[in-house]
Amino acid sequence: MNHLVLPEGVKPWIMVAYEAEEQFHYEKDRGDFFEFPKTRGWRDDEVWAQPKQSENLLGGIVEGEEDKTRPPAEIETFFQTWLFFGLIIEVFALSDIHVTTQDFLAPSTLRVVHKPQKAHLVTTAKLPSLIVQWRQKHSRDSNILDKAMKLIDYVGKIVDYHCANGKDHRSVHQYGKVLWPLKDETTTSIIAVAATLRKAARQIYNVAGKEERWPVTNSNILYLRIQRKWCKSDAAKIMEDFDIDGQYYIAAAESHSLESLDSHYACTDHSCEAKINDGTYIIKHSDGCEAQDDYEPEPKFVGHLDPDYGKSPTSVRDAIKNILDAGHLPVLRWDHEHRGLITYGHDKYAYSEEGSKTPPYVAISHV
Repeated sequence: MNHLVLPEGVKPWIMVAYEAEEQFHYEKDRGDFFEFPKTRGWRDDEVWAQPKQSENLLGGIVEGEEDKTRPPAEIETFFQTWLFFGLIIEVFALSDIHVTTQDFLAPSTLRVVHKPQKAHLVTTAKLPSLIVQWRQKHSRDSNILDKAMKLIDYVGKIVDYHCANGKDHRSVHQYGKVLWPLKDETTTSIIAVAATLRKAARQIYNVAGKEERWPVTNSNILYLRIQRKWCKSDAAKIMEDFDIDGQYYIAAAESHSLESLDSHYACTDHSCEAKINDGTYIIKHSDGCEAQDDYEPEPKFVGHLDPDYGKSPTSVRDAIKNILDAGHLPVLRWDHEHRGLITYGHDKYAYSEEGSKTPPYVAISHV
């Protein structure tokens, strides 16, 4: 996860371990990526195996079903070797960039006395520089793009099958593994690398059109962290609208204070139910704001400019009333020099660019 951008001063916080011995590392010359299970003695039905789920209200797995699959540790090492390291090695090999598993393992720093350290921490620190090499070496051969996307999409297909319950769209409920024994950190790292390589491929080969959100699966560990730091409704929208790089950044960024989150206790994934009592809302001023106190209830009224209704309003409220009485739409413009509002009346059935009195554009916003 080291390759993803984080807020200034924040260090990568998802630690991913890899426990396979060196003799079982992914090697390009040991066979085709799609035939990897066969080279490791796995049947096709084992790759897609899912223990039968219980139909009772508590959910879970039917007793004894977990015994019909391989041990969780073996399953995790197999898929991590294949879908993480194998994908990276194969994608860069298409452009003759040699990559090994060791390139993505951090050197051991612990001094072990009693027994050798088996697990290594995974690092993606080299991924950005490898993508730069990919961009520099790429040709106009679309076959390379097609092969890369085939590899990446196959990884997404497997992850979605095991983690997103086979759905073909994102849902606020798709937050990680369902029946897959892989750790959330491992699944998240697979999604992060695959999504990064997919974006890089599209940019390098100038793929036109808007990219659909990919994959369906969201990271459970990111969702839980974002949900602790934001309103539940905001957390659900973040998981729905952002890809994993944006989710990772927001999960690490500064968020609401605990006092602010207290008012969101009734919020759900689908709606924000926060209530702010009158008199308790404090306006937050920007760094360059000259005002020291809260603004007045009604901004200063500079005057009504156009058209002339034959009246002399003395407040924004009166000016808006005159505009509405004439059947026009009120337009307010901030006058920086006089630090107040100017009003206009706009005929909603006509548009005119005549004269300098007409505002060049109208910004519509809401709170």
